[in-house]
Amino acid sequence: LMDILAIVDSMTILLKYFIPGAICIKLFSFLYYRTEISDCDYFVFKSIILSGIIIYPLETVYTQWNDFALFTASIIIGVLMCLVISKILESDCMQEFLQKLHIRKTSRCFWDDVIDLKNGSYAEVKVKDDSNLYLGYVEYYEEKMEGDIYISISELTIRTNTGEKCSQDSNVRLIFNTANVERLILKSAKK
Repeated sequence: LMDILAIVDSMTILLKYFIPGAICIKLFSFLYYRTEISDCDYFVFKSIILSGIIIYPLETVYTQWNDFALFTASIIIGVLMCLVISKILESDCMQEFLQKLHIRKTSRCFWDDVIDLKNGSYAEVKVKDDSNLYLGYVEYYEEKMEGDIYISISELTIRTNTGEKCSQDSNVRLIFNTANVERLILKSAKK
């Protein structure tokens, strides 16, 4: 009977000092990276450290917590902390600050670093097995779950291999799957 009580007591310690940190790590990776990170290096250690960072101040501020109240409060605080930190890291101000420090943008995908949808980007697209060059302004890009990236350009102009330019109606939009693109040159529309 004493062994069973010791195991049950160990379970409450596990819940208290592991689960809040594990939830925070998984939630943050989902919110910030938009996917669950499969890297499990030191996951248990990181979870215990993060749980301690949340729980010890709670225990210091109010010493009358029972284990369930402490566990619940630590999860709520951890979730709120993840939401706030992910929003701060995703903000444009933080991204500009990270760029000034020459730290690559970490909260967005690679295409957010390349395509400036706010000020506009001009694209020159060469499709595989096509002699034409497609020119226009990037309107949006979309990343599919399978890994394909689709880019839509508007104000399309087609340059043939003879150098002739064919302008299209301003309402025409062309969507490219980047898997079928041989060469893609992007320039800032401000230049």
